[in-house]
Amino acid sequence: MTAVSQDVVGFLKRNPPFTNMDDEDLVWLAGRLQTQSFKEGEVLLHPGTSPQNLIFVSKGSVLIQAVGEAVPEERRLIAEIVSGESFPVEALHEIRPVFSTYRASNTLEVFNLPAADFVELKSRSPVFTQYCNDRASAFLGSSKRIFEAHFGRRADNAISLEAPLSSLKLRMPDTCTADTSVIAASEILSRSRELAIIVVDPDNLPLGVFTLHDLVKRVLLVGGDVQQPISNVMSTELVSLPSEANGYEAAQAMAEHGVRQILVLERGQLRGAITEHDLFAAQHLTMGQLSARIRNADSVATLSGLAQEIRTLAKRLMEQGIAAEPLTRIISSLNDRLTDRIINLCMALEAEPLPGFSWIALGSEGRHEQTLSTDQDNGIIFADCDDPDAVRARLLPFSRRVNEALDQCGFPLCKGNIMASNPDCCLSISEWKKRFSSWINSPGPDEVLNATIFFDFRAAFGDFKLAETLKDWLLKALDDQGRFFLNMINEALNRAPPLGLFRDFVVSQEGMIDLKLSGVTLFVDAARILSLRSGVGVSGTTERLRQAAVAMRINAADTEAWIDAFHFIQLLRLQNQYQQGEAGQVPNNLINPYKLNDLDRKVLIESLRQAKRLQKRLELMKGQG
Repeated sequence: MTAVSQDVVGFLKRNPPFTNMDDEDLVWLAGRLQTQSFKEGEVLLHPGTSPQNLIFVSKGSVLIQAVGEAVPEERRLIAEIVSGESFPVEALHEIRPVFSTYRASNTLEVFNLPAADFVELKSRSPVFTQYCNDRASAFLGSSKRIFEAHFGRRADNAISLEAPLSSLKLRMPDTCTADTSVIAASEILSRSRELAIIVVDPDNLPLGVFTLHDLVKRVLLVGGDVQQPISNVMSTELVSLPSEANGYEAAQAMAEHGVRQILVLERGQLRGAITEHDLFAAQHLTMGQLSARIRNADSVATLSGLAQEIRTLAKRLMEQGIAAEPLTRIISSLNDRLTDRIINLCMALEAEPLPGFSWIALGSEGRHEQTLSTDQDNGIIFADCDDPDAVRARLLPFSRRVNEALDQCGFPLCKGNIMASNPDCCLSISEWKKRFSSWINSPGPDEVLNATIFFDFRAAFGDFKLAETLKDWLLKALDDQGRFFLNMINEALNRAPPLGLFRDFVVSQEGMIDLKLSGVTLFVDAARILSLRSGVGVSGTTERLRQAAVAMRINAADTEAWIDAFHFIQLLRLQNQYQQGEAGQVPNNLINPYKLNDLDRKVLIESLRQAKRLQKRLELMKGQG
């Protein structure tokens, strides 16, 4: 190993999770890192772009800035990434774009690990894989703006998530200076109810955090000196917001960084802290607590009750005025945790270990766009083998048990039988390739319909690499498949926005329009076509539109208008389902547009016009061949 590599290994070892990584993996990692420099103010990652590297900050720092309506010089700071930290772990792990701006706050030097090596490192190191899973598990997602047309806040005793943090009741965390000894800091922790102490400089500027976990991992287990200064063993991964930031930004920052506490700063100085519990105290329920209870549930009956709590939480967040994109992300994320726990419970009932597999989510779940009313769409990918029928016979009874458990938790069995317990949805990777090839090469109406469901897959449990391999193959298989895309476009254009010539809307005999089939689906279908045509591998509608627009050089303003329209119709759909549930009705997607208030009706008309403009983009593609 060269002296340079030794220095890099030493740098890595000083920071989690690499502190606990095997030396062999560290040497492998150090040998693949590439250096790069940035000037002050230079942007490393823009919102909506897919990262190509895991970035380690060597010297300098990086600002994470929220996407919002503020003018550029008033960008809102989410957090600062300092030397020793790496990013964007969650986006690389979930194979999705970032949702914030990453900007060099000063002269910056970094190490880059290419995305392919990031995947390889996960397969090599269980420590790193667990770290990635932990970071990604709390992800809520983000949204560009909160729509003007949202629910009036009916939870009068709830904190308004639009309120600035400075207006909320903040608590001052325990603090100490950098030269405080480990033993003295531990004594402070033992006397308080807090699990962490914030390390500050003489001007009360936060420098780091020291937790009980740090005490055990970095001091006690390694025989460290308890008299050493706290600065030697503290974590520097602080997540902070300025006092003028609002509750939405705090919730988003907690999710993106996997923390439950945000430091609130005023002109750089520590003013206090706010926790997830503080934000959602009126709900008597937090996302972190609910996720932990799901993780520890010991029966399907318990999970059934927690599934209802997920829906209750979603309704409470709607009352707070949360936007459609983060809300559907919250629902999908918690449903993922629920599915994960069900699968683990079902696996524990197996007398013999199951063959390796990847449980894939399809449809709206695959896109992270689940609403309050959704059925199951799932499948299984397993590795190629000599006898796939034998593997399938082993997995199908288990899959049926999982599907039935999900049904008990409020996710009805799919009427079209698109579930992992269907032999046609439980296939080896080669069998999936053969199935996709048959749809692509003989694209009739049924094949195109299947494509609209199965092309939205993502791994939800198990061996994620199987799903990644299939996704990479699929994108390559679609190259130069003009006839297939022509049929997809024709199928998408068969469904027109319900806009009338003489009245605002085209409605059914009952005076209704279907917000899913005649609204949301228009954007979903178009985004799928644009993304697959341009080789974009993400599955979410918003990410697909943004990334495809870049690849196809579509005007950014047009793209954002499509995304805003999609989000509005999703929000209206969620509101409708909420109101139906409150009235004791079975939630559906039907709405009488003439019963909407003037603002919502006008925004719905404009949103459907945006769907029509998006379809014109498809017509243009059709004309170009």
